[in-house]
Amino acid sequence: MKMPPSVLWLCVLLLLPGRSDLSGEPQAEDLFGLDRLVEIGIRMDPEEWERMQPRVDLGKHPWVALLGMGRVMDDIRKGRNFRSSPEVRPGLAGYMGIHHTYGRGEVTIGGSTLQDVGIRYKGNGTFLEGLKQDRYSYKIDFREYADLEFRGLTKLNLHSNVIDETMLREPLSLELFRLLGVPCSRLGFARLRLESPGEADRSGIFSLVEQIDKRFLGNRFGSSDGLLLKPSTFGVFRYFGEDWEPYEIALVPKTDPTPEGRKRVIEFARLLHRGTDEEFSARVEDFVDIDSFLHFLAGHVLLSHLDSFLSGIQNYYVYLDPGTGKFRFIPWDMDLSFGNFMLEGTHRTRLNLSVDNPGGKRNRLIGRILAIPSHRETYHRILDRSLEDHFNEEVLGPLARTALATCASREDPSTEARYRTIIDWVKRRAFLVREQMEGRIEGDILFEDGWN
Repeated sequence: MKMPPSVLWLCVLLLLPGRSDLSGEPQAEDLFGLDRLVEIGIRMDPEEWERMQPRVDLGKHPWVALLGMGRVMDDIRKGRNFRSSPEVRPGLAGYMGIHHTYGRGEVTIGGSTLQDVGIRYKGNGTFLEGLKQDRYSYKIDFREYADLEFRGLTKLNLHSNVIDETMLREPLSLELFRLLGVPCSRLGFARLRLESPGEADRSGIFSLVEQIDKRFLGNRFGSSDGLLLKPSTFGVFRYFGEDWEPYEIALVPKTDPTPEGRKRVIEFARLLHRGTDEEFSARVEDFVDIDSFLHFLAGHVLLSHLDSFLSGIQNYYVYLDPGTGKFRFIPWDMDLSFGNFMLEGTHRTRLNLSVDNPGGKRNRLIGRILAIPSHRETYHRILDRSLEDHFNEEVLGPLARTALATCASREDPSTEARYRTIIDWVKRRAFLVREQMEGRIEGDILFEDGWN
């Protein structure tokens, strides 16, 4: 039976991902996609602009940065968290006395204007690097001052890519995780114009990144009632004993933990760090969605993304799915992927990061899961399939071209160099991963020192 054209067209519309619904009303999905460039304007009064400025001038007082780094090293030695105190933001910037504070402003997105919106800087390393170039990432919070939302969204992130001159690392990383079936943020691009009287106009192209929040959880997992964590500590699911308070500081809950959720976290930490090999092997699947975890791990390993879960510090979320009682891992902050984290190893060693020991001595969870033969075999199958189906120029190349056509000028002579920087790295990394898996070479283990 031949399908009428009208019915066929309706089916096509229903199957198209990430686009407006049939009502024709703009949807959140319309903001995201490598081919999407939305116009965003931010206007702030001088006093609100001043409110969001950091209280410490690192340029005038470089000793503040040195003192902050000294405190980081002291916390590493003493097995503390990546947080100078529970009262300040986690991460490097917090050690240097920087607190990202919201200011109130007017935000226009795609022609729609909202008043009384919260705007602040975001990031740690990217913020500190932004101080050198006067280019920053921003978080937009529609509910900081009023009960607002935009197309169902309560927050949006504008990433400056100040550390990534290609502007491709985070977009392509998230696309790879999507191809691997790992829940992750959607990304588009934005042309931002930020104005405050008496201040420099800060215009430019930014990545527009979906917030991981309760709306995200409901969309990806079918329920937002579970416990969402954003760890910032030296080690993965460290065991602090049976009281919840130290876990609160280390794991930074983004939703309210229930007594059941707290108990589940502590039980898993105890198993990971105190359980025998036999106990861990027998019970780990009760706590971790293993298939999802191995896909999450494979994505990080292929991308050699070291400022992440691999190092066992930060830049990932964990969700305790209330439907299964299992932990699901979500990637975040990918601008130092594709071997771009220069604080660890060399270009060569990052390119040849070990497949079977990517977390070295720092990530006990990776080591214990991959020590189980059946899980290591599954992990190898995932890597093998991704090398064939995803992690290659045939798949990532067109995605990179699409992103560059959206975020870069066609006349920009650096466009081809940006493409080749990423794709040549992919080709070389894929070759070395294959060589490791077939036993012809040894991978480089970068995290020789441990903290968990």
